[in-house]
Amino acid sequence: MKAVTCPQCGSLISRVSEQQAIVGCDYCGAKVIIPRGEIPSLNEKYAPDFNNYPSSSNSSFPPQVIAICAILGIAFVIFVGFVFVSKNRSSLNPLKPIAGSTPKTSPTPKKETNVLLEFGGKGTSAGLFDSPSEITVDGDGNIYVSDKTLRVQRFDAFGNFLSLWNVKGEKNETIDKLAADAEGNIHVLIGGEVVVYNASTGEQKYVLSDSKKHYIDDFVLRDDGGMMYVCENGLNEDIVQTKGRVVVRRFPSIHTKAAETTIPTRGIRLAVDGKGDIYTVYAIRDIYGSFNYNEEDLMTFHFTPQGKFVNKFAAELMPSAILVDNQSRVYILDQKMANATAIKVFSDTGSELKRIALEGFMPSAMAIDRQNNLYVISGEKVQKLKPVEFEK
Repeated sequence: MKAVTCPQCGSLISRVSEQQAIVGCDYCGAKVIIPRGEIPSLNEKYAPDFNNYPSSSNSSFPPQVIAICAILGIAFVIFVGFVFVSKNRSSLNPLKPIAGSTPKTSPTPKKETNVLLEFGGKGTSAGLFDSPSEITVDGDGNIYVSDKTLRVQRFDAFGNFLSLWNVKGEKNETIDKLAADAEGNIHVLIGGEVVVYNASTGEQKYVLSDSKKHYIDDFVLRDDGGMMYVCENGLNEDIVQTKGRVVVRRFPSIHTKAAETTIPTRGIRLAVDGKGDIYTVYAIRDIYGSFNYNEEDLMTFHFTPQGKFVNKFAAELMPSAILVDNQSRVYILDQKMANATAIKVFSDTGSELKRIALEGFMPSAMAIDRQNNLYVISGEKVQKLKPVEFEK
């Protein structure tokens, strides 16, 4: 290659590359165009000189050896590549998502339940219960719950605590029934009497007792503003209808005569529908002591408003509570087995319409509102159940 000098200053251009057609002078910085003939050819610079290679005939290694070495070399390269990939795969932790990725998980199936609302818990402060026993709901959806401390607590329709008051009673007494009327009062059955309180303030208003001083075991409020209660009359019972504080009608022994049994009358529970029909049942779970009975003794008995026997139904149950909705459907809380507790619903003619399974603890009480929503006490909590759907 010929020397190239700068045409401006005459200095020797030392850096001439085959990739460059224009170079800068190291001395004066002038741009120098390199003539095309002076640029070394890549082929001339880098082409191998085959004339200097030994011929195959003069090689010191036989062709077979060269072929074997080539195969072994290729195998080695493949092996190294496989080990590298395997090592990198094993270094990935399958339990941790790769950065920037979004892990996908399958949703956990939710257990089907018929509970719409649940509140409460074990305790003695506001909003908690110590062995809750009775429940009722007023026309505005407010919920009232009593427990063994003789407190009545008031909650709104969403289970939020509103207020409470203490019911006067002896240490060995319990609250046996709660009921809300249309006047804004709560009726509390304790010690064989019904004590009426202002639902908002908890102020006691008056006391209702049997005119013959019999012990009242259960009562219900009628749609006409009156009351019906069952009281002990010796070894038998009286079912009494009142209007205000006046006794309108007294039905002696109509349940025990229909049942033809000697079970203690303190276990009789009562319900009345909008027509005035009367329904009675033995709440066997509330009776203590030794006595004999059969399954027919525990059936539900239906009477006209005048106390005439109509029919009996719901055999093979272990009843603990009874109520009637605004369609004259009869609800029985059946506690025959702790793990199979249910509310069974019957028509007024005795046909079974629905079985409502209950979750959790064995319920101790139930109530129904004007929209036929069911409420139960389950353990130390209150549950509101989904509305029951019936075939039309």
